[in-house]
Amino acid sequence: MTTPTTAQPGFANGNNAVPAAAVSPGRPRRPAAPPPSAPSRTALLSPWTDPDKWDVITIGGITFTGKCSLSGDGVKKKNDHRSPRGRNGGRTVATGFDLVEITITLAAFPSEDHPDDEDEQVRQLDAIIARVASRAPSTQDAEAVAIAHPALGAMGLTSFTLTSIDLPEFEAGSTLNVTFKFKEHRPASARDVTRTPATPAETQRPAAISRANRGETIRPIPAPARPSASGAANPR
Repeated sequence: MTTPTTAQPGFANGNNAVPAAAVSPGRPRRPAAPPPSAPSRTALLSPWTDPDKWDVITIGGITFTGKCSLSGDGVKKKNDHRSPRGRNGGRTVATGFDLVEITITLAAFPSEDHPDDEDEQVRQLDAIIARVASRAPSTQDAEAVAIAHPALGAMGLTSFTLTSIDLPEFEAGSTLNVTFKFKEHRPASARDVTRTPATPAETQRPAAISRANRGETIRPIPAPARPSASGAANPR
């Protein structure tokens, strides 16, 4: 095989007559979003030294002074279970923490602190229902509901969105109960959305490169003549 030289056709000054496409410099990547910070928590209160605070819950800025009970997950991990096909066992890879779901049951009864106003807790319960049960689609989950209780504060849980409300239940001589179900709300991590301006190399076309070979212009090879209808190559 003969080594190409500047005297051979198709080369100009030792370079290929057809230049390679210009490589544009890469645009810098947008910085990744910072990892979500761990929710701040408060110390777990002792129910023996301060039992009154365990019976008080605040939902959407409305304090309920009746009886309340909470259940659900305080922390919920996300796991990816990987099990190879055709083999025993597998492994579990932790992929962060999922949103928790909680259930809150509020029980209203005649107030002992205000015997002359037996419906005080009923009005509190009604105000909470009106606060969280918005039926307008445009405002549904538009903002999180703040809930404060010692059990939630110990887990760093403060903001929730409503999932469902059960029908109120009442039995003669008992309490008026309403059960709420909430899902944890976490605000989205802020990302840097500043767009990087394009470099001149990306917006401008590369300058034309001369394709002359020793002062001669490279001409394309002419296409062959099309045959006529009679089959002659060059009809007269």
